[in-house]
Amino acid sequence: ENYLFAKQIKIGDYLFVLFDGKLKYSPVINITIEMKKGYYAPLTMKGTLLINNVLASCFANVNNHHLAQYYMAPFRYYYKFARFMSLYDPFNINKTDGLYRTVNIMLYFARYFKSDALCL
Repeated sequence: ENYLFAKQIKIGDYLFVLFDGKLKYSPVINITIEMKKGYYAPLTMKGTLLINNVLASCFANVNNHHLAQYYMAPFRYYYKFARFMSLYDPFNINKTDGLYRTVNIMLYFARYFKSDALCL
């Protein structure tokens, strides 16, 4: 398992693609670049998501997917516990200005430990 940034993928590389309900290796035969305004990086329980049936990491700015998934474990456990306790919005996701509290916490620890896994 090797995770690459989208800009590093080239023709001939192989990606996991959902086909007939199963993930299969599929070669890259064409690359189209789309530029969109905004920033979106949903965090998932598994650390991955499907984008146009292509498996991708949900961690937009990290060099090591597995390290990021390990780092996010406390947040996943907190979320599961909070939902178990019927807390509707444990991470204050309806915030409309600035960074979410959890993102600020993650950035603090990444800078404190001078993690080179985070690309800032």
